[in-house]
This record gives sequence, structure tokens and C-alpha cells, in this order.
Amino acid sequence: MIKKKRYFVDITPTYLNLFLNDINIDSLEKNNYFEMKYHFNIAPKGYKDPEACKDMIRLYFDNKFCHFVLIIDNTFLVEPDWCTESSVLYHIEIEKNNIKYFGRQEAG
Repeated sequence: MIKKKRYFVDITPTYLNLFLNDINIDSLEKNNYFEMKYHFNIAPKGYKDPEACKDMIRLYFDNKFCHFVLIIDNTFLVEPDWCTESSVLYHIEIEKNNIKYFGRQEAG
């Protein structure tokens, strides 16, 4: 049996708070989208995470359905010299100030 490796990283409360504080509200309202690059330095075991392999957090908002998609791209070095990424996507739908739907997907 082949052992499946785990390359996906959930966002930590520290990075979530950092991102939420970094959001440019005007840009989010105008474009329904905001992204910010970081260097998490959280490569999976056995991999390196140089500064050149930037991580990214992206937020999409659909005003019609009050639906958010938060995407965390964790980028790390694959030898000899290229950056690869895995993504975790969070889907959140809000209705009457309550979370109506929450989902999580992995890609990469």
C-alpha cells in the first residue's frame, strides 16, 4: 500500500488575524477580491521553504449570496529548484448573521 503524504496546511489563528488586519476594505468592496503574499515558513516535513517560495492568502466575496471563499496557498521548494504549492479552500456562506454553510477542500 502506498502511504499518502500530507502537503496541506490549515491556516493558523495567527496568520488568519494577520491577513484579516491586512485586508484593504476598499479593494475588497470594489473588486470582491483581496490577496496578500506572505512567507509562512511551514513546508511539509522533508521539504524546504525559502523566501523565494511565497505563500498567499486570497479572499473572494459574492455579495449576492453572502458567500466567502478563503484560499490558503502554501508554497515550498521541490528539489532541485522549483516552488510547488498546495491549497486549502474554505467556503463560508452567511445568512442573517449566522453561518449557513461551511466547507473545506484541499487541492494540489
